[in-house]
Amino acid sequence: MKKKLFIFSIIIGSFFFIGCKQKINHCSKKDLHCTKILKTIHITIKYKDQNPVQLDSIVIKKAIPNTNILVTQPVNQPKGYYKLISDLEKTEIEKTGSEIVFYGYFQGVNIINKTFIVGHDCCHVELLSGNKVVTIAK
Repeated sequence: MKKKLFIFSIIIGSFFFIGCKQKINHCSKKDLHCTKILKTIHITIKYKDQNPVQLDSIVIKKAIPNTNILVTQPVNQPKGYYKLISDLEKTEIEKTGSEIVFYGYFQGVNIINKTFIVGHDCCHVELLSGNKVVTIAK
C-alpha cells in the first residue's frame, strides 16, 4: 500500500513540475498599466574606421518562421542609425524572446546580416541579446 501511495505521489508531483516549466508568453490586458510612449530600438552601424554605414534599404526578418517584420528605406535618419524594432511590431515577437535578423542593403547588395534576440515586457520591446553598435569591414 505504501509503495502505491509513493508511486502515486511521484506521478502527481511530476504534473506540478511540468506545469511550472511552461513558458508564460501571454499578456493579460486587464493587469497592464503601460505608458503611452512608443519605444523603438535602434542600432548604429559603422565601418572599422568609425565612419557610418549608409544603407539604401533594410529588412528585418523573424528567423523562425522566416517572415518579414519590417521592410523599409531609411529616410531622414542620420547615417548609420537604423530602426531594429519598435512597439508597433511587438505582436510579431515572443515575450520571452525571438531571434530576428537585420539585413542591410547598399545599391541592391546585401552588406550586413546581424542577428539579435528581442522580446517584450507586454508594454515595450526589449533587446535581450545583441550589440546596439555594429562594426563591419569596408
